[in-house]
Amino acid sequence: MRKKSIIILILFVLMFAVSNTPIVSAQETDVPVIEEVSFTDGGAAEIDTIEMSAPISIEAGDLLVMIMCSDNAADAVYFEAVVGWTKLGESGNSVCDTHIAVYYQIGNGSEIDTTVTGVAVSNMLGWILRISGVDTSDAIEDSNFAASTASGTNPQVVPTITTLKDNCLVLYGLSFDGGDGYPMTTAFPFIELSDRTNTGTPTEAYVSGTFGYRNLENKGLSGIAYIYTANVDGAAYFQLAINGDIASTATTGSGLFYDLFLTTSIGGLVGPFALLIVGFFLMTNRKYKPLGGLWIILELVVIAQYFTLLASDVGYWWHIILLSLGVVVSIFQSLR
Repeated sequence: MRKKSIIILILFVLMFAVSNTPIVSAQETDVPVIEEVSFTDGGAAEIDTIEMSAPISIEAGDLLVMIMCSDNAADAVYFEAVVGWTKLGESGNSVCDTHIAVYYQIGNGSEIDTTVTGVAVSNMLGWILRISGVDTSDAIEDSNFAASTASGTNPQVVPTITTLKDNCLVLYGLSFDGGDGYPMTTAFPFIELSDRTNTGTPTEAYVSGTFGYRNLENKGLSGIAYIYTANVDGAAYFQLAINGDIASTATTGSGLFYDLFLTTSIGGLVGPFALLIVGFFLMTNRKYKPLGGLWIILELVVIAQYFTLLASDVGYWWHIILLSLGVVVSIFQSLR
């Protein structure tokens, strides 16, 4: 009777310890947020440089995304490299008679206006987006730059991209051959944030452009972005996905119980192995089989705890495998 009491006491102490042990887990990743947008109109005159206005409230760690539109009609890449920025991509050619490019950088809070240069004179306009909550070590998840034909379609069809991570911010952008593409709209689930043309007038000789976004909580296809324009002509466009910031892993706990059960070193397997041995002992002794059933429940509780820890360290798979083996062996032994 005394042995049973001791075993029951151990059982409840272990269950209490498991349920009250701090969980090691990575914090939830949120979709990045567009905090601020600055627009720069190159005006009615054709130019080969444009001074892009920086957002006002840039903070260290913000992602800055610069979207540039031009009505240049050449096949060559139009937008040149910009110091301090990474050029993600560009699309456009002499068929669609327009170009669009995207640059990005991680802000430090001291950014100033940026000069962007083209290889020839043309009408230009663009935006700089300030985006918070970005994984600065891996900001861009995927991108796709493409262009339509000169005859174009309506709506313009901006191809989908594929994300391998949850909670991405997906941007689309489109540059239209002529200011007469303005105004523009998009279809759900995308949301338009801005559509502009030079000097605010839909004059055919200018360039017009638009961009917008959607929050993609679950990894996979972002979907086609359908852009409706005021007239039909060629266009260049893109989609890109931005990764949300993954907060550093918060730990944990300390002490003997943590060292024997919740570390991913070899020492952290001692606790699960001890549970396995005790469960096997209880099931081999007819007198203690009822307690063995409770012990299996304890092992399942601990296994469930380990599954919550996998987000922070895949090393917990060894704990799960070991304890699952213990459960199977104990159940098999109880049937004998």
